[in-house]
Amino acid sequence: MQHIEVENFCNLIDRQMVDCNSCPALARMGVVEIGLTHATEGWHFQRINSDHAFLSITLGGRGEVAVDGRWQETVPEMAYLMPSRIFHGYRVAPGAEWHYVWVRFIDPGRYPNLFAPAEARLMEVESYSIFAAVEGFIKEFNHANNPHLLGLWAELLYNSLLQLTFSLKLDSRLEQLWAIVGLKLDRHWSLDALADIAHMSREQLRRLCWQYYGCTPHKKLTSLRLHRACEMLLLEDTKLEVISKKLAYSDAFAFSRAFKREFGVSPKAYRELACRTRLKSRTDLI
Repeated sequence: MQHIEVENFCNLIDRQMVDCNSCPALARMGVVEIGLTHATEGWHFQRINSDHAFLSITLGGRGEVAVDGRWQETVPEMAYLMPSRIFHGYRVAPGAEWHYVWVRFIDPGRYPNLFAPAEARLMEVESYSIFAAVEGFIKEFNHANNPHLLGLWAELLYNSLLQLTFSLKLDSRLEQLWAIVGLKLDRHWSLDALADIAHMSREQLRRLCWQYYGCTPHKKLTSLRLHRACEMLLLEDTKLEVISKKLAYSDAFAFSRAFKREFGVSPKAYRELACRTRLKSRTDLI
């Protein structure tokens, strides 16, 4: 196999994608782009030294990917994992069509073990959750572009990616911990208090949070608070000062700053967007 750099998109039937410049929710999870591609024979892509890691999962048809210096066939429920800085090659198999979901990463280190071997590889996977997350994300982005829903689709994608290399059942201590914390988000939780509830040391809690969620306990707590804020903004006519107090922020300004950092829009803009989306939905039914 010649390692040459070449692209041919002429036989592309359909390609839907969203990039991190258009949607901050992707950038926050270390992803450059996500997409769905459907192509026919003749479509191919080869790059000698890619800046980004790449994952594709075959949904239908047949493709061929570069592994161990030769072309190997990929069929439905097969994932192609390509670390950065190595040769990437993939194409539609002769006489076939190929439909696949894909994710391009700028920070593959966020996904432990996913790209640990410094070589391209194929592995069997269950594609349903990653496909559902990418498809749902793209549809939401193109339709209502609701920051909260995009965040939920991103969270589903993130956890689905982790499951490719971690067939782990969530530690019951973590489940109990966040269930308790979720009922008391107005408290100013310290790491020591969280560790005490989970019946583990501070370091063990940090390690398990990174293992299961890819973030620190503090980041997990912040995520819980801000997703609760989204619910309050959508379902209640509550002032920002009240919401900030219920979620243990010092004031409305601190809450608004954290919310915008997480979702890319202010709480006020988010509430207005949600109202417009609901109004449009009602109008569509008339």
